[in-house]
Amino acid sequence: MAHGGEFSVNLDNQKLFTPAGMPLVVPNRYLAEAIAAEWQMQGSRICPATMPLTQLTNTAIDRMSTLRQEGVGTLLALAATDLVCYRASAPPTLVKLQQTKWQPLLDGMVQRYGVQLRITAGVMPIKQSKQALSTLHAVLSDMDTFHLAVLYRAATLCKSFVIAFSLIDGTIGADVAFSATQLDQLFQGAQWGIDAVTTERHSILYNELQTLVHFTLLLAQEETKKSSRSLRPILGAGVMFPCISCIA
Repeated sequence: MAHGGEFSVNLDNQKLFTPAGMPLVVPNRYLAEAIAAEWQMQGSRICPATMPLTQLTNTAIDRMSTLRQEGVGTLLALAATDLVCYRASAPPTLVKLQQTKWQPLLDGMVQRYGVQLRITAGVMPIKQSKQALSTLHAVLSDMDTFHLAVLYRAATLCKSFVIAFSLIDGTIGADVAFSATQLDQLFQGAQWGIDAVTTERHSILYNELQTLVHFTLLLAQEETKKSSRSLRPILGAGVMFPCISCIA
């Protein structure tokens, strides 16, 4: 049961709770329906690995809502040592590739948020300006729990705040985020080849980035109807029935 125009997924008329025991409540019907679809696809045994939207929602409610400041701190620390700020000095083809793929992401941060991060060649650490990190802190502080959770997961996967933020705010898609994240590895792979293990890891990463984009797009949907309605998909015997309900 949802409150204040928010939505929850009920299982056979029982509230769905997160692993920490919190009611699973989401901002709009679109995300709720997508979560319900994940439950509808389950058989007699629940497989969490096939329910990425449910997992992200659980993370947002259980962890990001209670550990928000720690999450923001981790994201700011990542921004302070961002992958895209550390460039190669050779070979020229890699230098050019990094400039082509990474610099537009940094330029976008300046244009959209007034955040200018410093870059360097090599691995010696550079100190980002207090103004840049302070601006990012303000942006993150204004972000709702669900977007912050998605950003945190994206940054963990990409090992880059800039790439993750560009993905979550819709500036780039999963394909660009993947190629930017794996730029050095893909460059080396073009020279020496990519083994099956790396290919599988790349596939997993790309699929998860696509899931994060999907989750973000669902969050962006505007809820235009405030009504009480239930959706009860017909499933096989012995499986719980998802239903979405809303109390405006």
